[in-house]
Amino acid sequence: MVQDVIFFKPESVDCKTYRQLKTYTLSKETHEKLKTLSISPPYIIIRDTNKIGKLIKDGENHSLKVFMTYAEVVQRIINADDGTATVKIRYFNGVEIREDAFSSDIFTKFGVKELLTKGIRFDEADSVLVIDYLLKSEAQAEVVYGYTKHGWKNIEQQLLFLGNEPLGNKKLKSKFSCQDSLDLTPTGNLEIWSEMVKNEVVGNLPMEFVLCASLSSVLLAMLNLSFDFGSIVINLANTSSKGKTTAAMLAASVFSNPQLNRGTAISYNATENSLQEFIARCNGLTVVLDEAAVCNTQNLQKLLYSIALGRSKMRLNGDSTQKEVKEFSSVIFSTAEFNFIEDESLVGIRTRVFEITDTLTKSAENSDNIKRTVIKNYAVAGNVFIVHLISKGKDKIEADYEQTKQELFEKYKISQKNYENHNLTERIISKLAIILQAAKYSNEVFDFSISIETMTSYLFTIVNRIVDIPSPEDEILTIVYEDVLQNFKKYRCSYSFLINTFDREELEQLNTSLFKSGYVGLIRNSNDEDYFEICVAQYHFKKLMQSHKIDDFRKRLKNLRAEGRLVAQKDRQISKVCILKDMPKVNAYVFRFKTENEDKLKGSIIKGYEPELTDDNLIKDDEEVDISSILDDVL
Repeated sequence: MVQDVIFFKPESVDCKTYRQLKTYTLSKETHEKLKTLSISPPYIIIRDTNKIGKLIKDGENHSLKVFMTYAEVVQRIINADDGTATVKIRYFNGVEIREDAFSSDIFTKFGVKELLTKGIRFDEADSVLVIDYLLKSEAQAEVVYGYTKHGWKNIEQQLLFLGNEPLGNKKLKSKFSCQDSLDLTPTGNLEIWSEMVKNEVVGNLPMEFVLCASLSSVLLAMLNLSFDFGSIVINLANTSSKGKTTAAMLAASVFSNPQLNRGTAISYNATENSLQEFIARCNGLTVVLDEAAVCNTQNLQKLLYSIALGRSKMRLNGDSTQKEVKEFSSVIFSTAEFNFIEDESLVGIRTRVFEITDTLTKSAENSDNIKRTVIKNYAVAGNVFIVHLISKGKDKIEADYEQTKQELFEKYKISQKNYENHNLTERIISKLAIILQAAKYSNEVFDFSISIETMTSYLFTIVNRIVDIPSPEDEILTIVYEDVLQNFKKYRCSYSFLINTFDREELEQLNTSLFKSGYVGLIRNSNDEDYFEICVAQYHFKKLMQSHKIDDFRKRLKNLRAEGRLVAQKDRQISKVCILKDMPKVNAYVFRFKTENEDKLKGSIIKGYEPELTDDNLIKDDEEVDISSILDDVL
């Protein structure tokens, strides 16, 4: 650091002249004395007038050139994310001493002029001297690794979490400093915050879920290093006075100041890019986006899907080079008076965005008690929880997650009477298992006594809410199935399907003379005994889509094929099917249905083909029946 010279006044110099930026003469003795106090080259700080001077020796002449007002590099900051360097300068602006960060451009003739805008004064002709002084000052400054992006990072051979400060098992050799403006500093008392949770939150399932989901943000970010989960979005959707704001403040208080725009809670009233940039900075921390109604985007679902993926958009710089794609993994809470998830929402949205529509607080008093506590006591639990995760270790946490996920999945299957193994269910449970794991850890750390069994049941309710919402692909299958039920006489049944579906007595009661013309499809067995297939002629299927005003059916068919619910030729969506005997095969869409749906279909067949009570079509009790001949028209 540049040496201080306190209350120094050069000899034989008029005070008025000295207080301007001038060169003045020194005695040899004074020069030598100051030389011992300065760095090399000899720059000194004159504190009483907030000036910087340089000692000059020219033969026997000694002088001090005062060339700028006070400025001193106090820190050299290396960005821990990208390695770029900035400097923190303490300076006098003519009124007071301040500190600000500057880019390394100030070490250039053009960039050094930025100091003038801050109130630092020097002659432009002395720019080279100013730069030389600043470089010498920087060389003496403290080196600090600064960060503005939070989250887990491997530094000095250990996994750290960069929050308001680096948290790890071992003390770092280098100094790290949080450089952003978010209020993440623990404030208040952990015991007061914990007591509030035990008295006001525990026992209220929706609020327990909010709390555990908030704690799970750092857990999700750690697991994301290995599993690529992206982010989880939780929409608190309800009308006013149902506790949305209180729940959001509780969630934000785990890691930051819960008040809007002070910590990790911000308004939706921003551009898509700025929202994503903010979330990327808060990597691993719980984020709250308040009041979706003021969001500027035209497609909120698209924005949420992008956020849930955990990656910022690919964009170009002004010179057409690729900007860095920022990755992040956090639990993001959203508040809104409407639901995000609709019947036609994509599966990707439904597995990443969970909606809580329950009343969140028990009473106005309950809400006030929570708010009053978290405003004065915040960010006191987050660091404690992070340290607990670090003490467990990444391998142990990943093993715990796998066990929690498997147990949750098995319990869910047992809890459902007619469980159907579906990729959607597995994907949802893989995310909710992280929240359940956080609930278990929170009991270990804070002794909350949250009931894991009750929380598990609540998570199953969330799963069922999502699974019960028909996807766009499910809508296609529903239309086809209902068309069969309503217009069964237009669908031919294969002999093997009828034999598998009906017993002999039931078959004998069918009036098969009606199976003759106008067929638009075929019902047959599948190679998998758990399924049967409905084949719909291409022309009839398109009519169905038109009547239901579905324009994107090809996209939905593609997804059905990927899920194995549409049987088709390679790289196509259609199959060649022989609907009528001795007739050429036609283009048709072949859909697979679970055999459990046959009961309803069977009832439709019986109802649609009840024989008329005439001697012509009645099968007499003593008559020999040849099933194959009865169904000649069907085969």
